[in-house]
Amino acid sequence: MEWVLKALGAPKWNELKEYVVGLLDTLLMSSEENRLRFGESGVVTLVVNALASLESPNEELEEGPLDYDDEEYLVETLFSCLLFLLECPVNIRSFADAEGVQLMIRFIQQEEFGYCYGSAIAALDIAVKVCQSASMDKIPPSITHVKEKIEEHHVSLIASLTSKASKFYSLL
Repeated sequence: MEWVLKALGAPKWNELKEYVVGLLDTLLMSSEENRLRFGESGVVTLVVNALASLESPNEELEEGPLDYDDEEYLVETLFSCLLFLLECPVNIRSFADAEGVQLMIRFIQQEEFGYCYGSAIAALDIAVKVCQSASMDKIPPSITHVKEKIEEHHVSLIASLTSKASKFYSLL
């Protein structure tokens, strides 16, 4: 486990870090116990940071830029890791603390990451349902564009946000 954490936390992308992402996905897929253990070890923050580094155009890669297919696969695999981790409610607080909510919003707003739009909506939906730190003013209107594939997440996200807003206004 330490080896995976160290490789994933490396500041630059290289073949080893890419390999570790695939390995982590397999380990998280295999059991809830792994999701809990890796979550307790801080892997949620590492996955959010890895996604953020790929989202940032200034990130330098050790071996040159990834081609589109490699980058798409890597982002999809990182999202797979994230969604497995978010299946455990205790990991959601780490996601919010690592500014995962804000990162998901940025992914939703960027057209070049359209292939992960649904995953970002799903992660945001999970976080908003559980974590009180996600507020409506952080959710841009652009996410209300309905895409057939992720419509249920839109509805669920809107319901979660509406519920939070009504609770907030009833306190006033």
